[in-house]
Amino acid sequence: LYINGVLNTQYNPRHLVTGDVWDPLALAGLLAPQGALDDVLLLGLGGGTAVHMLQHIVKPRGRITAVDSSATIAQLAAQHFGAECDVLVNDARLAVDGCIGGEQRFSLIIDDIFSRDGAQAQRGYPFDASWRDRLLSLWAATGGVLVANLAGPREVAGALNELPAAVRCAYVFAVERCENRILALSSHETDRQTLLARVKSALPSAQHRRLRWRVTRK
Repeated sequence: LYINGVLNTQYNPRHLVTGDVWDPLALAGLLAPQGALDDVLLLGLGGGTAVHMLQHIVKPRGRITAVDSSATIAQLAAQHFGAECDVLVNDARLAVDGCIGGEQRFSLIIDDIFSRDGAQAQRGYPFDASWRDRLLSLWAATGGVLVANLAGPREVAGALNELPAAVRCAYVFAVERCENRILALSSHETDRQTLLARVKSALPSAQHRRLRWRVTRK
């Protein structure tokens, strides 16, 4: 799926591992122990690659709710890419504000919000401390994982600034030949070896070699 000449989604049902940023976006959910993931909030649906990886590899027990500002994208995700989840067509900020005022909480939140204006991918709005903490406030009482797609390495330091005490560990994923950085914050204390072991266990052995990332604990 290309929008304004920018690759927004790649998906092959025979190879769920993409070798790109969608891998850590979904697989960072394995920072949570097995059975700890319930409801998932996905901000930025695109073609739904992360939805497929969550459903078939990470396997949360609850519902996946995706928010996207475009009804056309939501339709393409369902009809062309076969993504099956609850979809809310809305601005992500408004959707998050609506959740903050309610009772719904999530054990995994994925922020993949990118602007569709122009010929170069860029975040729709900054992943600053204020936005980060609004998302963290939606974690479930039993704990949570927050994963964010950052436009580049320069955004990482600001996103890690003055982390709340609820965050027990933070990881950054760098994918080969990709400027983006995937930041994962977790209330679960999970060391790097355990995370990689969970990823290896969750993936079919034939797809291990398709991962193209470097994982660093911060």
